[in-house]
Amino acid sequence: MLHVLMTTDVYHPLVSGVTRVVDVLIEELLKRNIKITLFAPAPQKEAFRFESNGKINKVYLKSFPLLGLYRDLRSPEIFSAYISTKGRFEKFFETDENVIIHAHTPYITTTLLRWVGKSLQMSFPIVLTYHTLINVYTQQRFGRWGKILEGLDKVFLTNVFKRSEVVITPSEYAKKVLVEYLPHSFRILSKKILKIPNPLSRENYRIPRKRASEYYDFLEDEYYAIFVGRISHEKNIPFLLKIFRRLPYKIVFVGRGPLLESFRRIAPKNAIFLGYVDDDVLDSLLFSARCFVIANQFDTFSLAALEAMAHGTPVISYYMGGYNEYVIHRENGFKFRTIEEARKYIRALFSDDDLYEQLKNGATKTAMKFHPDRVIPMYIALYKKFSTII
Repeated sequence: MLHVLMTTDVYHPLVSGVTRVVDVLIEELLKRNIKITLFAPAPQKEAFRFESNGKINKVYLKSFPLLGLYRDLRSPEIFSAYISTKGRFEKFFETDENVIIHAHTPYITTTLLRWVGKSLQMSFPIVLTYHTLINVYTQQRFGRWGKILEGLDKVFLTNVFKRSEVVITPSEYAKKVLVEYLPHSFRILSKKILKIPNPLSRENYRIPRKRASEYYDFLEDEYYAIFVGRISHEKNIPFLLKIFRRLPYKIVFVGRGPLLESFRRIAPKNAIFLGYVDDDVLDSLLFSARCFVIANQFDTFSLAALEAMAHGTPVISYYMGGYNEYVIHRENGFKFRTIEEARKYIRALFSDDDLYEQLKNGATKTAMKFHPDRVIPMYIALYKKFSTII
């Protein structure tokens, strides 16, 4: 049996792209009779917690909040987690299992698993997915002090990079940035990098039972724009507010984050911050929107933009960012460089129903490239190629 040890330092209650990718992978791999053991920080400060139903083990590690770095993000307490995990570790495995680590962050949880394995004389191959452009965030959030965090990031990243069989990036943009980010002495390791897009959930392709106007009477279906994501520093939300400040159309922001209330106070009347909504409401909002807009360089992929496309919603995007290579100008959306360009494309899309239908069809077609039936087999092929028998 194939047994995947899934590691992440980013998990619930922080709902992010990494969280959603991990959830989709677990759901799809279980359907294919692949055993999963998830190692993730506990959602509250608590002791080591273990759950199992036979096919999946969930190991929640005692954690603490990283308030100064990123509010709502929790990190495992590595030493207590090490002791707790080591005491139970060998019980996770059966005889003749093919085991591999799929790391979604190169930091605490992955390091912990390597240490525990080494102490028990167990060695596991690693597949690393590089999700987040940390240097972009730290530069924007902390300025010159971000260099210190960037240095720590490079230590962890290059350490796991050396030990990984393959490093997955979800876009060519992410690959390019990663290679440039690596210390010069490690750039030879770029041969390990392989592009595999993140999978969407099957739920993203289903037509919602309700339209957005049935949830919100102040919204007119197909006559508002939408952004979905963390309401935080790295998402460049002020840029989107500037775009819509002089437009007659509404933009809906979905998501929570440290800057939610700040933006609510300064936003123009046509910018609506809904905060968190459940999945059914989110699907309806994406399906009924005229377009999805995004303007940051932080995302290596942007699941939310692709989820919008799966609902047939065109994407209007800044010309840089990992999502950008999946936005085909005038085929499934538009790419802009300036605020005036963005306004021009938004006006065109809202005023021309034929153009809207054309881009809508293009978005739906593009999204099929990220269906789990197309993407998940790529991951499984890697797992089988590099896994080792315990």
